[in-house]
Amino acid sequence: MNELVNVHETLSSLTGADFVDCLYQLQNHIIANADPSALIDPPIKHYFAPNIYVREMYAPAGSVIIGEMHKTEHICTVISGRATIYSEHGKVEIKGGQTFVSPMGAKRLFVIEEDLVFQTVHHTKLTDLDEIRKELLVPDEEFQKFRLANSLEVNL
Repeated sequence: MNELVNVHETLSSLTGADFVDCLYQLQNHIIANADPSALIDPPIKHYFAPNIYVREMYAPAGSVIIGEMHKTEHICTVISGRATIYSEHGKVEIKGGQTFVSPMGAKRLFVIEEDLVFQTVHHTKLTDLDEIRKELLVPDEEFQKFRLANSLEVNL
């Protein structure tokens, strides 16, 4: 439990590129050291309309999720539930009924307070999920290069 308190205090005190770098370090530490049975991908539903892809995630209360970095702005809608999000811009609580625009290059940590249903809406002509990932997501090993190329704050 003390480790979670330390993570909360550290993430709450960082902004900008310092936050993004720290979150990637945390993500790598978790992947390298966590019990593999404790690492789960939340259930996802996929919806398609012409030129639109909607990704809906369900996350149970008590979950902690580190989100992917996206190459483009996109719409996010909280269908139900409540979570605290840590990002390079600080900490914010989201709850059912909220919609917001996520900027490109955002990297976030979600602490799920109440069972959460969360959607992201993306413009794409693709329907193959692997191809959609390539089009929309920044590979972890390329995040600094992406942020630099898009004039987002970077620690060098």
